[in-house]
Amino acid sequence: MKEASSVTKKDTSKKIAIGPLILQITGFGGVQRHILNIMDYSKYDLKPITPLLSSYSRYLRPASSLLTTRKVSFLDVYGLFYSKLLLPCYDIVHLHGHPEWPGLYSKPRKKKAQYIHTVHGIYTQEDYPDDWDYRSLLNERMLNACKESDVVIAVARWLKAWLKEAGVDALYIPNGINVAEFTTAHPADFRAKFAVSDDFYLFAGRLDEYKRPNLFIYLAERITDRKFVMVGRDLTPDKVRNYYGADLPQNLTCLGELTREDLINAFSACSVFILTSKYDTFPSVLLEAMACKKVVVGANNAGPKEIITDGTDGYLFEPDDIDDLYDKALKAWDTAVFGESGFEKVKEKFDWKGVVKQIDGVYERLVQ
Repeated sequence: MKEASSVTKKDTSKKIAIGPLILQITGFGGVQRHILNIMDYSKYDLKPITPLLSSYSRYLRPASSLLTTRKVSFLDVYGLFYSKLLLPCYDIVHLHGHPEWPGLYSKPRKKKAQYIHTVHGIYTQEDYPDDWDYRSLLNERMLNACKESDVVIAVARWLKAWLKEAGVDALYIPNGINVAEFTTAHPADFRAKFAVSDDFYLFAGRLDEYKRPNLFIYLAERITDRKFVMVGRDLTPDKVRNYYGADLPQNLTCLGELTREDLINAFSACSVFILTSKYDTFPSVLLEAMACKKVVVGANNAGPKEIITDGTDGYLFEPDDIDDLYDKALKAWDTAVFGESGFEKVKEKFDWKGVVKQIDGVYERLVQ
């Protein structure tokens, strides 16, 4: 997200706040990058909403059983101050994701501001069985915030349909990436730095059930004559071995979390990118791999199903079906030409320069 904005002078005619943006907690996670890109490419001068670490619900959970009773908003004292006294004075308040800072999403009855809520995903009990009480609470908070908003944006069409069933009408504006950021990648730098000489399949994610990393490991066990590389949070050899419960295959390399530059170089260096998760809303990692002209494989569900055209710019496998994943992974290895089709799709439909114009259009319509 380091490419300079094409907008040299920002429009200050509308007072717009956007967030929550708190990099010291989440780094450059998907929602955070989404917000930063809107700030960069919008023609408006957007002010970040920056809540305090001390009001972050996830850190309060171990100390408070009240989180399972739904009576938690008073814990976010700073967020309540922000939402009741500061944000109502803006023309537009653009909030994102699940209300991890509950007070911040509390809207006053008397307000000048028009409220937008961008929904980035929902939690499912299948993906978070040990944490479902809290995740379902966040789903509930998010829906309540949407119902109180003037405009709701869904980053995927399937998510727009889900919200409709829950009683919320939403606009569809997709996630995006900065295509230019990936056209200057250096695959040789990745290979040299991490001593990866062979062509390889790449997994980029994190070590939890939501991302289904075990499927990628199963695949490495079945395709023993090819290299497999895993990168992302907690994807170190010891942690992956403990998660998997067995020795890892010899053809699998786990590199852990990379810098943004190294990650982009990894996308560019791989032969095929594989996303094994079942419920990814609209995964930017697929777009990023496609921007590097790589063949991609994703689940025939949710966001990947909207991004990949099976047999044209990548392959879709039936969720959690290792046999189908094996078949599609082999086909992807032999169809590198699909990478060009994927690149053209991303450049046309999902470059932030175009996506943010749609968001600016929402701002313009809200405050004439």
